[in-house]
Amino acid sequence: MNVRPAVDDILIIGGGIAGLAAAVALRAAGAAVDVVERDDRPEGASIGLTGRAVDGLDELGLLEDCAARGNVLHGTVFDHMYDAEGTPLPVPPMPPPPGGNGRPGAVVIHRAELADILRTHALRAGARLRTRTTVTTLERHPTHVNVTFTDGSEGVYGLVVGADGVGSWTRGQIHEDLEPQYTGHMSLRWLVPDVSDSRPGFYHGPQGTVIFGLLPPRTVYVSTGCDHPRTHVGDEEAREMLRARLAQYSAPFVREIAERLTDDAIVLARPYEWILVPQPWHRGRVTLIGDAAHATTAHLSSGGGMALEDAAVLGQEIARAATVAEALDRFAARRADRVRNVVETSVELMRMEREHAGPRAMGKVRGEALGALSAPY
Repeated sequence: MNVRPAVDDILIIGGGIAGLAAAVALRAAGAAVDVVERDDRPEGASIGLTGRAVDGLDELGLLEDCAARGNVLHGTVFDHMYDAEGTPLPVPPMPPPPGGNGRPGAVVIHRAELADILRTHALRAGARLRTRTTVTTLERHPTHVNVTFTDGSEGVYGLVVGADGVGSWTRGQIHEDLEPQYTGHMSLRWLVPDVSDSRPGFYHGPQGTVIFGLLPPRTVYVSTGCDHPRTHVGDEEAREMLRARLAQYSAPFVREIAERLTDDAIVLARPYEWILVPQPWHRGRVTLIGDAAHATTAHLSSGGGMALEDAAVLGQEIARAATVAEALDRFAARRADRVRNVVETSVELMRMEREHAGPRAMGKVRGEALGALSAPY
């Protein structure tokens, strides 16, 4: 391994999962790291980190905190399946969690908790974080990138990492004509506190699936979706959309949860979009990671995991490569097949769900993808 990383000064645009995890990894590689994030209020309900994503948490030193503040699973997030009446269904064969050395198979955690853990570790590692700030211009040069920020300040960096999500501004600077594709499906997510008796799992109904996850101490995470035009969905409409979906289920647990959906409940409605940026993900000394490069739906529960893997692999390659170009080429080559598998399989699973494919058929597709992802990143 090199005594010094391939680049000393790195700017990360975006302080979400990919950006803050990359800050931890790149600081471990020996680089100075600045992170800018235009919004310091993390949004979201819950996230499942499964398979090799747990290895990523461990490599980045995050696993202990995530396990303490989340729900640890020793199997996978796909281990419990029910029909609309609540009758258990056979679970399609799944590859065993890659785990080992006492690591769990999956961790389910509130996104705000994960954001807090990531931020704490990035700052502890020595990354500099600026919120309510982002970038207005990038001027690329062979040896550096000149950057102008929204507050009028400027900087010079050896590498700029675009971790600014599915609507990435950075992506537009190096791939001008690429835009995420709307699937026609709106996701609906809701957190239900103080549930005394939960029965988490995948509930398969006549028009799709509702997922019920468990978060500590007694919070149930509800996730589903429905076909909807790509328009803004207000709070009342989001609640009505979720009520209509839950009304298709007669399972006692689902009915109990549905009764909690009062007019003050906060239901997040967001469009499911996807994009798979073709290689290369970098132009000169500007590169993309996470959803900026490969956003997808949640049907494989692997989007957050891919962001963590991106961060870990980028840190590894920056630490061992002789040049920035070499590091970015190696990074992209290692990530290409894994993220393509996740994006394409997730979109296919969503298509199958919309066409009312059964859980066994969907399980077969999901199992094949997870089997491939069980290989080390």
